Formats: sequence, C-alpha cells, structure tokens
Amino acid sequence: MLMTREMDYALRIMRALYQKEQLSATAIAQQEHMPKAVTLKILKQLRSAGLVDSRRGPSGGYLLLRPCEEMNLWELFQAM
Repeated sequence: MLMTREMDYALRIMRALYQKEQLSATAIAQQEHMPKAVTLKILKQLRSAGLVDSRRGPSGGYLLLRPCEEMNLWELFQAM
C-alpha cells in the first residue's frame, strides 16, 4: 500500500481533531504545518466519506463523527 502525501495530511488532520475535538481549518493547518488550501481539500474529502463533520459560525469548526477507536486506516484510505 502506497502512503501518499494526501494520506499523510489526512492522518495529521485526524490526529489534530482527536487531540482537540473541534478545530477550524485554519487552526488545523497551522497546528500541523500544512497549506490551508490542501487542508480544506482533504477536509472536504473526509466530510464526504462521513469521517468528519463541520459546524458553521463563530464557535464552529471540524470534528470527528466517531471516536478514533471505532475507525480504521482502511476507511481513511478509501476516503482518500
């Protein structure tokens, strides 16, 4: 199985959300030292796959839909 840069970014996004529960795309990009545009692109893919959700507004951001303990890497590979 090939580990692409997108997959690496997706893992880093999931780790950030696991640690902080809810973060904005900007906060994830800064925390993980990733370009914001790439972060938004991958968050969109993760949202489409049903792994993360987003909330709008001043207290909004992205969050995991399920605990990481209930997910596996295969789901992440399929999303990417």
